[in-house]
Amino acid sequence: MIGLSWNCRGLGSPRAVNALKGIINVENPHFVFLSETKLKNKERLEHCMGEGKRMRGGLIFLWSEHVNLNPRSYSKNHIDMIMTANDKNWRVTGIRQSNDPWFCFGDFNAILSATEKQGGNNKSQREIDAFRDVVEFCGFREITYIGHPFTWSNGRGGDENVQERLDRAMATDEWIDMYSSSSIHHLPKRKSDHLPIPVKISKAIDGNTQHKRRRSFRFKKMWL
Repeated sequence: MIGLSWNCRGLGSPRAVNALKGIINVENPHFVFLSETKLKNKERLEHCMGEGKRMRGGLIFLWSEHVNLNPRSYSKNHIDMIMTANDKNWRVTGIRQSNDPWFCFGDFNAILSATEKQGGNNKSQREIDAFRDVVEFCGFREITYIGHPFTWSNGRGGDENVQERLDRAMATDEWIDMYSSSSIHHLPKRKSDHLPIPVKISKAIDGNTQHKRRRSFRFKKMWL
């Protein structure tokens, strides 16, 4: 199975559409995600590929009759689909990076470095790298926290205890500039195996933007 992504920078001319058709003919993909199409409708793409088309803003998802794709959610910055292949479902998401200030938090079920896990088997470096790649693609900086370094535990004692930092809050530089006095606390464990992480969102105080930005954290691969 082959997927194709292309930021095409506009498909408003026959030349651009022919270029897309040429790529599809050579690569023979099963599904295609296009961003910055600058199209208001998908009529110009009717003969590009197969039966399936999903359009949102400047994003378009195309797929052939040989795959089973169903829309899950979409916005001006993403199209999320459910793929059914070999009797199994998995998600495929096309993303265009947003220019809006962006704050993101919750249970990511992933870690940014081996030091964010204690006990149990080591997390594979491939999984760690994949999560870091997403964080870097989105332009996120990690907001500094106060409290216990791990947010999840398997609840066991002794050598069987495993703890990881699965919950976090991150934001883009633009958001951090707007709310540079924000703070995060890892509260003590309650009934869940995850710690609550309240985030106090506050604007800069007395021009303190630069100071707060230095306290935010961006992971760099070179540190490994």
